Amino acid sequence: EGLRKLKNRGTIFIDECFQISEQDLYKIYLLKIKYNKNVFCGGDYLQIPPVNAKYDIFNSSFFINTMLNGNIIELNYLNEFGRFSDNMTDYLDEIKDKQYIPNYVVNNKSTLEFDKHLCLTNKKREEINKIVSIRKYNDFEGDKIMTDRGGYCVGMVLMADGNHVLYHVNHKNDKNKNYGLKNNFQYKITGIDTVNDKFNLICINTNEPLYNVDLFKILNFFKYSFCFTVDGAQGMKINEPFCIWEMNNKLFTLNRVISSFGRTTKKDYIHIDLNNFNKKF
Repeated sequence: EGLRKLKNRGTIFIDECFQISEQDLYKIYLLKIKYNKNVFCGGDYLQIPPVNAKYDIFNSSFFINTMLNGNIIELNYLNEFGRFSDNMTDYLDEIKDKQYIPNYVVNNKSTLEFDKHLCLTNKKREEINKIVSIRKYNDFEGDKIMTDRGGYCVGMVLMADGNHVLYHVNHKNDKNKNYGLKNNFQYKITGIDTVNDKFNLICINTNEPLYNVDLFKILNFFKYSFCFTVDGAQGMKINEPFCIWEMNNKLFTLNRVISSFGRTTKKDYIHIDLNNFNKKF
């Protein structure tokens, strides 16, 4: 349905093209030849593919030669993006080219004292989230509410002034749209009115402020925002020290290393849980 609307466009631009499914790729190609469209694609071939993806678009001769007529320009992988500092581009390029983690990160060991974490599995994510959430709750001296429930979120979520939470709904009919909350977006709590059960937030993704949100109407739709899986953190920016866990797992592949390390602007922010620091991928 959505792709059919593209027939009225003069040119088709596809962002994140390495996330395209095989089915959608052929649909776009049919639009190209049927309506004589120009197609431009852009993307990162080292990005983690979609969950359960079975189609390797980067090595697809159909995508390269037929869809794009063999016209591909490979940019200098990182130096042309400009958001990195602290020689971060050289660091990531070294990992990409040599396919191992250099020894000079050996001193940056992971610790649960940080507030931001990445991992491979959901089990580890839930474990870290609970530990950090309890630590944050015990350390916080202002107004706070700790919820312990099942359903949308298992475990405890700290609703405290200054804390980060993730808004998440498991159904299409989001009854809380009137508050301006966006599914799977991170929010920082900027104030709690415990008398009227209202609180204020600011969206970390967009910097959009929200005021006088009814706390108990939406409480069950918030979950942890301390630890994310590497696959789920694509596109996230982490501008503070953070930890990466489970890198000894054989599923922690090169593209997951590049993705997780590339979440930040400085290599000194990266702390890893890895016994073999010369591990090859």
